[in-house]
Amino acid sequence: MTQKQILTVIAIFFFSCLCSSSSIWAQASESLTPAETKALAIKKEGGAFFDQAQYKKAIQKYKESLQFDPNLTVNYYNIATAYAHLNQKKLAIEYFGMAIKKGYKEPRLYYNMGYFFTKWEFYKEAVQSYETAYKLNPTAYNIIRNLALAYRKAGRDGDAKEVLEQGLKLYPMDRALLRTLDNIKIDKNWNQDAKNPAYIINHCKTAGELCEDAGYILLKKGDKKNALRYFKIACHKDSAMSCAQGGFIAYQMRQRDLSHVLYEKGCALKSNSACSDLGDLLWQEGDKETAYILYRKGCDLGHAKACGVMGDYFIKSDPALAKRWYKLSCDLGNKEGCRRFKK
Repeated sequence: MTQKQILTVIAIFFFSCLCSSSSIWAQASESLTPAETKALAIKKEGGAFFDQAQYKKAIQKYKESLQFDPNLTVNYYNIATAYAHLNQKKLAIEYFGMAIKKGYKEPRLYYNMGYFFTKWEFYKEAVQSYETAYKLNPTAYNIIRNLALAYRKAGRDGDAKEVLEQGLKLYPMDRALLRTLDNIKIDKNWNQDAKNPAYIINHCKTAGELCEDAGYILLKKGDKKNALRYFKIACHKDSAMSCAQGGFIAYQMRQRDLSHVLYEKGCALKSNSACSDLGDLLWQEGDKETAYILYRKGCDLGHAKACGVMGDYFIKSDPALAKRWYKLSCDLGNKEGCRRFKK
């Protein structure tokens, strides 16, 4: 199948589905019929195959489930996602479109469409999908980040910058969002000398904003020792992202005391990863009470893994509360959080 044919299918299903005025299927009545109960049981079997990456068997089960309950529209989404993992683009797009037409319009559907369109290098369609997901859930971290990256792939840096700036209001000092925003600014504003690695390293101390870039350049070259040196300088100049990255490298180099110091400052500067990573350190050291406080802060700042750890913390003492933490983790894009929430 040619790329032109695939894009034609995308256009047919994506735009007709978005413009469709069909309503969402009615909710089930107070009690399920035997057929509906059977459909849910078979769907669960399909989910088990899906979790084991046995996508062909998962598809068979999801289709079988639809025979008992055609209104269980999530199955169309599940089938589409399984086909996408198998790289069967035409069928994946077809079932994504069917899911939307049948009324299944959850943010995760459009998020996954965006993910696979990006993977297949259909950047225009990826942007359209992520934009719809963003409209449905404008606070989800992974949607914000991936929409910005899709905008960049599509050559729309201005739109990427706007989304990133909105995202940083929700997730202040987030490492990945800041890094992407910095790359946009670098590409737009720096002259050729400023893009030169030697220039960045040589001018780091006199132009503090370059120290973080120097750290990443050296880290890419495998020079962790000197990368840590520059991240420390940038951290001293209140770069939360550098504090978090420096703390991680220090930990890898078995400099736990330095790792503590860098993580603590990064967390104080509202780096969610620094808070979460420091929580990991303290948990290993047996200080679980302080670790709990740090995981909570990391989660409040939008760190998906930290929210999941909060769920683990309460899973035995308060399963209902643990579920709420797993739900937060899932909403932030953590697949493990989603898996635990569904248990």
